[in-house]
Amino acid sequence: MEKHHLLRRDPSWAPNGCNICGQVGHQASSCPNGTVNWRETYGDEAFVLKGPIYYSDILARENSKKKHLENLEGRAKEYAKARAAKEGLNWEDIQSTAARLQAMTPEETIKPVAVPITPIISVPFDGLATNGTMGLGPIGSSASTAPATAVATAAPSTSDALPPGWSIAYDANNKPYYWNRLTKKVQWDLPTEAAAAS
Repeated sequence: MEKHHLLRRDPSWAPNGCNICGQVGHQASSCPNGTVNWRETYGDEAFVLKGPIYYSDILARENSKKKHLENLEGRAKEYAKARAAKEGLNWEDIQSTAARLQAMTPEETIKPVAVPITPIISVPFDGLATNGTMGLGPIGSSASTAPATAVATAAPSTSDALPPGWSIAYDANNKPYYWNRLTKKVQWDLPTEAAAAS
């Protein structure tokens, strides 16, 4: 069916019925219940053929946009130079510092901060859900005979053993995986220097 029929037609009507009134037995071209002025409903633009779009028009539009962006970039640089001169700064120093900072990795830019690790207290499981304040334990034991607590050591950080450019991340199940920031390569195994070079 044509687009205007699909837009006008009620979905509850019979598929072989009239597109205007929905009754079975006649078609829209001979509908006794009236006609639809499609031009009034959708406007003249719906019935005017669109002109062809040529590839040269697309290229001209892209070139115009490219020239506009180059012009905008040039004006922005001129404004930045004038602003630096007004503040008494050297524009070449600003450019060289920006290029040097962009070439750095995040580890070089952001200095690591030593975070103190607090020990985790772990109580061995003795068969029941134990709680030191309630005194629960195996049958025949009391709260005073609860097992001694042990201090767990923090797991060594594997980020120190990673080759340059690699980082560690954890999935939804807290399983570690490794990814390279430059090549966007992701793997489950700990990367080696040979893998980092490839």
